[in-house]
Amino acid sequence: MRNRILIPSAAVTLFCCVIAYLLLGDLDVYAQQRARIVGPSVKQTASVVKIESGTNNLAFNKAAAENNKLRYFLSWNFGGKAQ
Repeated sequence: MRNRILIPSAAVTLFCCVIAYLLLGDLDVYAQQRARIVGPSVKQTASVVKIESGTNNLAFNKAAAENNKLRYFLSWNFGGKAQ
């Protein structure tokens, strides 16, 4: 008589414990998955400022002309000697 009551009550108790664990336990599973980061994936390190066409146009044109002149010219003076 004792086994007839003990086995079903153990099974019911085990079943109730499994159900309680699933309902009360933490159901979030992160297996083989990275944690999600909220926000931009690339950190901005520098800002870009648009230069108006009239403010630094003279300096830009001078530098561009010098770059164009020296583009294929491979010798320069360093310490008073031509390199």
